[in-house]
Amino acid sequence: MGKKVSKELEKKFMEIDLKIEKLWENERWDECIELYLKIYDLLPEPKDEYEDVHWIYGTIGYLYAYKNDVYNAKKYYEKTLKLSVYSGKQKQEMDAGANWYLGQFCFNEGDKQKALEYFAKAYGFLDMNLKKKHHVEFVKENMDKVVKMMSKKDG
Repeated sequence: MGKKVSKELEKKFMEIDLKIEKLWENERWDECIELYLKIYDLLPEPKDEYEDVHWIYGTIGYLYAYKNDVYNAKKYYEKTLKLSVYSGKQKQEMDAGANWYLGQFCFNEGDKQKALEYFAKAYGFLDMNLKKKHHVEFVKENMDKVVKMMSKKDG
């Protein structure tokens, strides 16, 4: 498990998060990203040892994806996956969203093999009913490959 921030810092994060909520409702993505980066800057060093950084990187990735800025979305999702604040099944669960979105990007770019690798890591940890149908169908059509990939990472 990663480190937890102090109660004082957690309170500052919540104050900033309330500002982000209003910006989010108005689809002011750049300002949301700036505030998430501000939260990141408030983390003590070494920043990547704190659990909150997973949430920060993942959300920034999501916001860039919302803006159709695939380059920066990938950058933050990949940063999320490199973190070691969680381990085992908890890491798989925490990384599922980043893996799924990276799979979507690879799929849309035509790299079906890489997409399948990311989807396999996310499969079983997300509500597939909430995902784009053609991505879910792709995973189901290649379920034998997904199972093999999952067994390799578990073994």
